[in-house]
Amino acid sequence: MKNAVKTESISRVMDFPEAEEVSKDEPIVTIITPAHNAENTLEACIQSVRDAGYRNIEHVVVLDNCSDSSLFVCKRFPHLTFAEVNFQNASAARNFGLELSNGRFIKFLDADDRLLPGAVSAQVEAALATANDSIVYFGDFVQNIKDSPDGFTNQRRRNHVVLPDEVSGIYRFMHQRLMITCPLHRKSDLLSIGGFSAELFSWQEKNLHLRLLLSGKIFVKVGPPCFEYLINHSETQISRLKRPLDREVVNYCNAVRPINEMACWTPFNKYGFWRKLLWLHFLSRRMRQLCKDGKGESLSRGLRLAGVQHPERGFILATVLLSRLYRFFWSWSRLSAFLFGVSLTVML
Repeated sequence: MKNAVKTESISRVMDFPEAEEVSKDEPIVTIITPAHNAENTLEACIQSVRDAGYRNIEHVVVLDNCSDSSLFVCKRFPHLTFAEVNFQNASAARNFGLELSNGRFIKFLDADDRLLPGAVSAQVEAALATANDSIVYFGDFVQNIKDSPDGFTNQRRRNHVVLPDEVSGIYRFMHQRLMITCPLHRKSDLLSIGGFSAELFSWQEKNLHLRLLLSGKIFVKVGPPCFEYLINHSETQISRLKRPLDREVVNYCNAVRPINEMACWTPFNKYGFWRKLLWLHFLSRRMRQLCKDGKGESLSRGLRLAGVQHPERGFILATVLLSRLYRFFWSWSRLSAFLFGVSLTVML
């Protein structure tokens, strides 16, 4: 990697007192953490991996363009493998961590999240108990919303098994919130699809899991919740940066592009036809969300840049227009009903 500045590797196995008793039957699990100016949360993240309860573990931290004291936080933990890079891209940082990893299994953990005890052991046990390498095991997560200075609101988010069926499996998968830390991946699976798509600035985990699903993997839930997900509404987060609408459109089109691959409008090709309809459904749904603020002038340009053909582009633009008209008339109908009620009250 030409952008890598420095890599330090002191130890590969956690320095627990009983580390010398690690069983050979416990495969190495690598936790990969990309970090960008995460000095306030990185230490708690690293400590949560130490307290995960799985001994044969490796933690790789990729410091991406950090200008704070994140490097000094890493140096306080002698068991870490960490590197300084300048990608300014979470997907590229995760791919770089994948290259540094030695584990048979991989779990991604963001620097502001915390791994929960017992989750890794449960997922590894399930993975080793079956000879079916096509199964990817995942867990739920606990969502922490920082809504007041006094603490957090905890909310359990539940996922479901994703069916292997070509149509219903994709549909159910796209409507679930399978976070990046939920699954335990085999490293070979990630390498076989080329890792993360570095061209995406959001929806990276959805794209990765979608490509795994379409390659024949089956996602099955097992064990307790695996991590705490912190929702921090800070405007400094990379994921919350405001971007032009056309870039947002192109990014989402690229994220769901795997659904459109091998899709067609031929009714006799059942899977190809339904995949095309699913692709249009998800594109139309997302375009309506992006245009809620009324700034739809860049929508058509974004669809063109993403390579969406004219008939399909026209269908998406029509659904967005109809959605706006529906919201307009629905808002006026509610206002009219309210005014009518007020008038009756005054008259009576």
